[in-house]
Amino acid sequence: MDFSEIINNIVSFAKTSPIIAIPIGLLIIFLIWRNPKFFLKVTIFVLIIAVVFYMIMSMASSGKSKKEDLIHGRERLMENTP
Repeated sequence: MDFSEIINNIVSFAKTSPIIAIPIGLLIIFLIWRNPKFFLKVTIFVLIIAVVFYMIMSMASSGKSKKEDLIHGRERLMENTP
């Protein structure tokens, strides 16, 4: 996923759901204003979790596609044998 695609998704969400996006934005501004050190720690933690989740999903999808290729390859092999 490209960085510009992530930004486009965030902007799209903000445009389609302003009732949810405005409180989230106000909460982020409030946390930065009140306790920037805590906000930085939470942001780094969330980014680390997001990267780990992305890596797990990426590996799982490649494993799933490989498994499907193997299954369909066997099916084709069984169909071609007399």
